[in-house]
Amino acid sequence: MYKDVNVYSPKIKPEVESIQSVRQSLLNLLLTRPGERPFNYQYGINTEDMLFGLSDDSAALSLYNELVAKIKIFEPRVKLNTSETDVTADLDNNRINIKLVFEIVGFEGTQYEIQQSVT
Repeated sequence: MYKDVNVYSPKIKPEVESIQSVRQSLLNLLLTRPGERPFNYQYGINTEDMLFGLSDDSAALSLYNELVAKIKIFEPRVKLNTSETDVTADLDNNRINIKLVFEIVGFEGTQYEIQQSVT
C-alpha cells in the first residue's frame, strides 16, 4: 500500500513497504532538525535543542506538543494514540525518551509502537 526509498540500508533492500515505510518516515521526522531539509525548513523536531534545556518536565511536554503537531502535518498516514504516546525527560542521563503509539491508515485495528531515546 505504501512504498518509500530505504534510507537506512538501500544496498540490502532499496525500498521499504507498508508498515516499514511509515516507521521509517516517523523516525526520519524524529531525527531531523528543523531547517536541515532543503526547501522544507519546517520539517523535523527540535529534539537535540531541547536536550540542552532539560531542567524539568516542561521540556518534555513542549517536545510532546511539537511531536503531535508535526506528525499531523507531515505524516498523514498515521493516527497517533495521544493517550499512550509519551515523552519523558531522563534528567540524570540527559536523555529524552520518546514512545509513539499509533495506527496506520489502511491498517486500522492494529497499533504499532516506536521507542526512541535521544541523547
